[in-house]
Amino acid sequence: MKSWKTSSPRSAKRVLLALVAAIAICLGGLLAASPAQAQSNYRVCYDFNSSNQPTVKIGTGLVTKVYKNGDDTCNSKLEFMKKYYANAYSGSFASTNGVMVTCEQFADLIGYQGDPCYEMDINKIYKYTSKYDLYNPIKGQPSFTFWHN
Repeated sequence: MKSWKTSSPRSAKRVLLALVAAIAICLGGLLAASPAQAQSNYRVCYDFNSSNQPTVKIGTGLVTKVYKNGDDTCNSKLEFMKKYYANAYSGSFASTNGVMVTCEQFADLIGYQGDPCYEMDINKIYKYTSKYDLYNPIKGQPSFTFWHN
């Protein structure tokens, strides 16, 4: 019975490179297909103060993720955020809000790449940054920091 052998070091190198390339292609396909799914059963409600593109984008503010049928929760969270906005952003106030906005729409409004709902727990309030804030626009990916229950 013959054993498998390469005839030269070059042949072995080619086989190894082909094997590595095949593994990379398989892993690349798996990684590209995974977390791109949106959290379709959730919406966000947010308050913010200012934007450098006021009719199309939103600035830094407060946001909460709620279940898609959670209109009452959204409204009570918005009331709280408006009332205590100055505690989160000293000397500022909430001037504009968004009610039951999809996670994808919110991502576009702040310049976030991906689904921001993965960054938040349901019914918690977060401070968020935005690429479109009037006074402090950020250059990189917007971020989320837990602020209040």
